[in-house]
Amino acid sequence: MIVVFASSLCTNDPQIELLRRVLSASGKRFLFVNPLNPKDLSEIQLYSTGGQIRLYFDGRRIVPTTFFHCRLWRTDCIIDIPDNVNYPTFFRQKADSFLEEIEFCFRGVKSFPGKYGDMRLGESKCAVYQMAHNCGLKIPEITVNSFSKPKNLSYKKVLGFPFSISLNREKAEEVAVTLLNGTEPNLFGLPWQWQSEIQPQKHIRCVVVGKKIWTSSLDEARLKGRSLREAQDDGDIFVWDEDKLPREIEAKLLELLEKLGLEYATPEFLVTKNGDHIFIDLNPCGDWYGFMSESESKKIAEEIVSRL
Repeated sequence: MIVVFASSLCTNDPQIELLRRVLSASGKRFLFVNPLNPKDLSEIQLYSTGGQIRLYFDGRRIVPTTFFHCRLWRTDCIIDIPDNVNYPTFFRQKADSFLEEIEFCFRGVKSFPGKYGDMRLGESKCAVYQMAHNCGLKIPEITVNSFSKPKNLSYKKVLGFPFSISLNREKAEEVAVTLLNGTEPNLFGLPWQWQSEIQPQKHIRCVVVGKKIWTSSLDEARLKGRSLREAQDDGDIFVWDEDKLPREIEAKLLELLEKLGLEYATPEFLVTKNGDHIFIDLNPCGDWYGFMSESESKKIAEEIVSRL
């Protein structure tokens, strides 16, 4: 059975629903588990007895053939904390350990798009930049992880995930926090990722599944001086244009994913006025629905399902 870890805060998630329809049409047996839903987590039991590992969901034994990480686990985002939990942060930490234990116990089972450690590595910007550079891709000139602002660098990027849940010490309650990239000086006492600023003419979003690449782009002028996340937070909805990477960049990108041991990711590039494609993000298990047409989104889903 294919176990799909489909993290989502939405009741109706179009990407997950499309994958569910394509999986149903494929005839493959599957189970969707939402790691952000404590009810789903409460249905899981992991048994170790006599040297044998068994996995159960809702009282039924599950024999996984593939673990599909539709999105990376984000247990720091669990909103609906059970009523009997007095320490939400502690609960989130334990939920993360609970899920990791499953992955470690079934090391021989296929994990898509890659092994747990490889997916986590794909989220490390500096490590991925080093590998991307070695594959011949252009990367930002300077990237510095630091609690303080380095000299001659004014553009800061969020280190790790931009969205999380945290305790507000003044309100003594948990709040949803979203951080944005930018040049404003307030650091909130956090480490940031400082980077050479790039002046793009357009943004590129790719979907890579195996050896197939889908590419879409968004003209910088449509953002009106805002970052993409800021524009989205303002409620703007963009229709991305179909595009294509230069063939030599596609080859280098496929080489990077192969070295990382990943079969699927949604890389991002910024294209400068000189036509340079600057690789800025890999996004293992990243979202792809909404960046492509409906027909292309279905092809992506079908290609993913064919590899499970």
